[in-house]
Amino acid sequence: MGRMAINHIIPAALTYQRRLLKQISLMKDVFDDSYKTMAGVEIGLVREISSLVTEINSRVDAMVEARKRANNIEDKYKQAKAYHGVAEAVLELRTPIDKLEEIVDNDIWPLPKYRELLFIN
Repeated sequence: MGRMAINHIIPAALTYQRRLLKQISLMKDVFDDSYKTMAGVEIGLVREISSLVTEINSRVDAMVEARKRANNIEDKYKQAKAYHGVAEAVLELRTPIDKLEEIVDNDIWPLPKYRELLFIN
């Protein structure tokens, strides 16, 4: 899950963010000072993407550390309980990824989106 987030989700989010930044730059060239008002949605999305990417990185690190700790436990029962914490970290990682899935353009998103999975024939 961590590799998928780092190698697929974050690059897709940054690609979309770059597209938005290019749009903002073009609006600034055309509309001068009023671009901030006109590009308000795009600016907000750029900020949200930055925040979500930072959150994903942080949660991947936390998940990897939880897994490393669990791997070092020799008692199988205690190790299984520790892996419950890893599973919780995976669920926590999904939250910012799910939010990005709703934001990033379908053409850029590297995986099937939930709504696509629900309606596959």
